[in-house]
Amino acid sequence: MPRCDMLDSHACVKMDGIYAPCCVYDTSKNEKLSVEHSIDDYLKSKSYKKIKTNMETDWDPGCLSCKYHEDKGVQSHRDRANDSGLTGEYLEYVELSVSNECNISCRSCNPTWSSKWESLLGKQEAKDFDLYKIFKNTDISKLRLIKYLGGEPFITPQINDLFSFLDEKKVLENVEFLTLTNCTYYPKKYEEVLNRFKKVNIAFSIDGFEKSNEYSRTGTNWSVMKDNMLKWLSFRDQHHNMNCYIHTTVGAYNVHDYSKLKNFANQHSLVLSEFILQKPEYLTMNALPEDYVESIIDENNKKFFKDYTFNNTLNNMLINKTNEMDVLLKQNIKEYIPNLAGYLNG
Repeated sequence: MPRCDMLDSHACVKMDGIYAPCCVYDTSKNEKLSVEHSIDDYLKSKSYKKIKTNMETDWDPGCLSCKYHEDKGVQSHRDRANDSGLTGEYLEYVELSVSNECNISCRSCNPTWSSKWESLLGKQEAKDFDLYKIFKNTDISKLRLIKYLGGEPFITPQINDLFSFLDEKKVLENVEFLTLTNCTYYPKKYEEVLNRFKKVNIAFSIDGFEKSNEYSRTGTNWSVMKDNMLKWLSFRDQHHNMNCYIHTTVGAYNVHDYSKLKNFANQHSLVLSEFILQKPEYLTMNALPEDYVESIIDENNKKFFKDYTFNNTLNNMLINKTNEMDVLLKQNIKEYIPNLAGYLNG
């Protein structure tokens, strides 16, 4: 039985307005419950109970992302949850994705998660959610962890609403706050409220190193990001409740730079938390040509090539999508990842 401490202590609001056990859960594999209902309703719902029943004997179909990571020897979301000290006795952990307001266009992202992509593609997919409706009739007296995601969380108006709500409910000082930032902006105006939390975890969302990050996450500038990371680290060093680490998703555009990112993390005493990109499939390792893989593989990144099998269809999609997005985003892969560009266009 794959024990997951998320199931009895956690609720997640995903960007599409659907409840889930966690942010990596595939909601297409189960009955959906929207945020027209409260967290309390979700924890009493048939869909929630079905997931718990499934996990008593085997992996729930929506939980296979964790199985995928564990099979490759990479720490999964479930592993992290089981190491976090959740009791499984009451609601302790809430994860909120309530606004897609964002200032960059990650190549693996879409309009649901990024307002920048909404603007580029002319598609409006995400909604803004009512925090008071989400928490209606929900006991948060023993809440100890809030994870707030974007978009870019620190430019969303809802983050201020969340801080006010937690303060109003008199739980702010008892709660650990976790968020991911793309480091394009340093929110000095929130320093005071962040210092009031019991603990704060700031994850630097970085998908590559220098140029490969600027390509994977269009709209970022490594120099600006580094300056903002140093500001966060300075704030961390002055406040006992602060922690910072790097969150990276490893895929076709950045796996070659993994060792450089790992060295950067070590230089700044930052834990490197890694995930393997699974969607879109044309950005996975199997889209990369075999001779390119042979040219970049090393002791640090070889774990991401476990079970690697070249897929010609995905490779053709990678070539076509790279060219298509280069036009849309006004970039050229040759200027950012010249080695890969040579293999794709050669």
